[in-house]
Amino acid sequence: SATFRRVITTKRNALPQLKATRLRGKLASSLDVTKDTAKKWESALEALDEDGKDTATDVLVKYFTDSSTESKSIAAIEADVKERLADLDSEIALLNRMLDASSATPAATSGTDTLTNLPNHLAPNTVPLPQLTTLTLPKFNGMDHKEFWTVFSDLIDKKELGDATKLRYLESTLEGKAFELFRHLRKRDGSYHARYAFNEQLETLTDGFSQAWIRLKQLYRKIGDNPETLARIQQIFQKQLDAGQMEVVPAGEGSDGVIRYIPLQVVVKESSETTPYRVVIDASSRTKNEPSLNDCLVGPGENLLDHIPQMITRLRLHHTLMAGDIEKAFLQDPSQPPSMDNLLILRYSSAAFGIKQSPYILMATMRYHAGKREERLDSEDRDPTDEEMEEISDLNLERMILRGLTNNCYVDNCFFECDEQSDLPRVFAKAKQVFRAMGMNIRAFFSSDNDFIRSLEKENGDQGPIGRTKILGLPYDTTTDSWIVQCSLTQDDKPATKRRILSRLAAVFDPMGFLIPLLLPLKMFLQKVLMQSYGWDQPLSEEDQLEWVKLSSMVEMKELCLPRAISVPTGPFQLVLFTDGSHAAMGAVVYLWTEAGPRFVMARNQLAPSRSPKTTPKLELQALVIGMNLLLYVAKAISKEHRRRFRFQVFTDATTLLHWIRAYSVDQANSKSLGV
Repeated sequence: SATFRRVITTKRNALPQLKATRLRGKLASSLDVTKDTAKKWESALEALDEDGKDTATDVLVKYFTDSSTESKSIAAIEADVKERLADLDSEIALLNRMLDASSATPAATSGTDTLTNLPNHLAPNTVPLPQLTTLTLPKFNGMDHKEFWTVFSDLIDKKELGDATKLRYLESTLEGKAFELFRHLRKRDGSYHARYAFNEQLETLTDGFSQAWIRLKQLYRKIGDNPETLARIQQIFQKQLDAGQMEVVPAGEGSDGVIRYIPLQVVVKESSETTPYRVVIDASSRTKNEPSLNDCLVGPGENLLDHIPQMITRLRLHHTLMAGDIEKAFLQDPSQPPSMDNLLILRYSSAAFGIKQSPYILMATMRYHAGKREERLDSEDRDPTDEEMEEISDLNLERMILRGLTNNCYVDNCFFECDEQSDLPRVFAKAKQVFRAMGMNIRAFFSSDNDFIRSLEKENGDQGPIGRTKILGLPYDTTTDSWIVQCSLTQDDKPATKRRILSRLAAVFDPMGFLIPLLLPLKMFLQKVLMQSYGWDQPLSEEDQLEWVKLSSMVEMKELCLPRAISVPTGPFQLVLFTDGSHAAMGAVVYLWTEAGPRFVMARNQLAPSRSPKTTPKLELQALVIGMNLLLYVAKAISKEHRRRFRFQVFTDATTLLHWIRAYSVDQANSKSLGV
């Protein structure tokens, strides 16, 4: 805030005076503190120490502009400030060396990883400073020190912050390990509690009641004639109230904090097995010249979600699929036509879906819990006795569940490893136990073993879908344990335009590259259309219309079943890459070689540039670059769960590339000649 910046600036300017008074006997000569000027120093300090007095700045300005202040004292003060900055640099360099050393050692245990526990010689020469505002800074452990310095250098470059202030921010940044998100993350009453991180716009946030009230009446006009929808929404609210996720605000109750009334909307998705009705808040709603609630947050937080293709690759290596859904619910109560007489105000007591930091808080909390629990399990490791073998097996199962929290969770969907179908009951029980320890409930389980899912209770929500469902957006059949690959570009009577063609192609979800051979002709046609002078909503010529209809009808594929599971090889993972390039497009595909033969993993393609065409060898080289990136991408996905060696085989039909690569390996100075 402006007040915070003013106070920080005042304190920073007072740094030499504060040091001179504290170390008067040692630094009096260098700062030229004489009998004539000492009283002015003391009066400045007294004004600074008394909160609420605006005379502090005036006293300091008067001192620096007083004719009795000789030029050499100002020079001495500047030299002292430079000395303090040099001290800060040396302290940062020492911390950097410590982080470099820690990268080769295990992460510190809880309670020993903050700067306040480091040796005393690292502590700064402290000066009185106001309470720092909360900054949402990423947390780093020893392995991430290089990324840490990149982030912290932005603070170092901010000249309006004093050097001691910078070091205090440095301390707050170094606290905790990589996923301790905020210093105020706490676990109370069996649940995790974390605060949203706000920026300076929070001071201008209004309550938003008028807009929320108008939106509520609009919502009722839309769904008020549908008793089923109203009843479902009422059930959602009541379930949240019973679970303590929301509470009724008593009439007339005020608050010393910030109040924000948030509009809501109802999302109906009848195809969803777990949440066909959702009540979603609109935290981005705003009026003219006023911020929304999401605008007042310090960003959405770090993206902790793994890439969908990488997660699907790992799921294919599970012998038996096992998945569950983290239970959650949302806001508000339009049960009768809204009026001021029957308005019931509900207040969130848990993270709300629709606020942009909520997914980050959910994912980071689960990773934080998993990391802390794994540390504890590792510290209890010992050589087991025969009687303890069953307990050790149970602990290993818990480790597997915790790895699932870290590697195979996508928002509210969690996937677990199962080597055998006989492990499913134990995995189910342990997963419920692990989530219960976090104050969460996991439910709606589904698996490739339908008999086990049928044995679960349906009333409490543990039994999930049997048969057709979706995994991370891909259709999946639990009965046959296979992916259902479909492709259909529905035709209508409207003429084709650039916008409609692009919309149709973008609607096809193909994260693994199953449909690349079918979609490539359509992408090439779109590239040709984009090169012409059509407007976005201008109908294509009759010739292009006929070509589009012909091409789109050729990609109709109702259903293709592809086995989900890929058997894990007993030895190293052998990945085989094929690449090819032409004047039309470039492509790459990765296979995993198993005892049963090669299995398709992932494919990528890219159209060749049309405005600045390249030679065929360079297109072949670009295809090889795409393929190598894809190969490493797949290897990274697999290595998160399987710590084994990899063996790569790369195939290309361009012998020219072999000569280029050999020349590059001999003399890397000629790398520019590769043209990539």
